Amino acid sequence: MTTSASIRVVGVKSALAELNSIDKQLRRRITHEYADIVAPIVNEAKYLVPARAPMSGWYRAWTPRNQYGRFGGALLPWVNGAAGYRIKPYVSGKRPRTIGGYTKNLAAFGIRWTDKTAVLFDASGQSQTKSGDQMIKVLGQRYGAPSRAMWRAYDQAGPDMQYELRRLVEKIMRSVGRNIKVKN
Repeated sequence: MTTSASIRVVGVKSALAELNSIDKQLRRRITHEYADIVAPIVNEAKYLVPARAPMSGWYRAWTPRNQYGRFGGALLPWVNGAAGYRIKPYVSGKRPRTIGGYTKNLAAFGIRWTDKTAVLFDASGQSQTKSGDQMIKVLGQRYGAPSRAMWRAYDQAGPDMQYELRRLVEKIMRSVGRNIKVKN
């Protein structure tokens, strides 16, 4: 699936941080407005996540080992219906940070999974084991290629959401610009 989405506005993160220091109530309203704008995407993604386990074996517990042989967090079992309800929109004013060549906190607006099992369902596309290859093959046959929920939901609501998001960004920039002028 080839989908691209880009809106580039320089200074939105700093504007959000500035707005948070100037008017916390307006900053919270922006978060709520953003959640309302992306609600169709969130709802569609929740709908696309199966209520029951997507394949046999996902009801059993599974905790993978990392490259050092230590156990990480549990990825399975699949809890019926729970994975679809763990999709959250977010607005971030945090500064981007680079740690060990990896940059964090780049996005000002986004939608994220808060459930590892749902990420496993939605994004699995590569494997290094025979059983992993089989899992990806079954998921691909039943639900299509990755991303199985998020990008498909975005594709359906993309143009309308981008228009509304542009309006929200313009509102943020106007609010900060007006407040900065008042401060001087």
